Amino acid sequence: FYELHLQKCEYPQIGWADTDFRLDDRADDDGVGDDEHSWGVDGVRQLKWSNGGTPWGDSPWPRPVTIGCAVDLGVGSAMRFSVDGCWEEAPAFREFHFSGALYPAASGILVG
Repeated sequence: FYELHLQKCEYPQIGWADTDFRLDDRADDDGVGDDEHSWGVDGVRQLKWSNGGTPWGDSPWPRPVTIGCAVDLGVGSAMRFSVDGCWEEAPAFREFHFSGALYPAASGILVG
């Protein structure tokens, strides 16, 4: 479990990455969840990401906001996220597979 406080960030993708996750050095828009080695949520665009984006969330995140990220590696593994201490009812990701270990991960564009 970890929490991340966001104030000025566009296109935030917050979640987890495994040992094989890589970002290259060139400036592009790839981030957490854009490949098969990471999982993230973006409450601004209301998408969840793992090798591509799919709809997620009930309403856009306010600013500032604190996002909680929890992972359960037991049977039926799950990743859950909270917004200002309120947990989403359903896990964003279930029964995912990862390489090596999982690490907290976040990406986005800082503004202001």
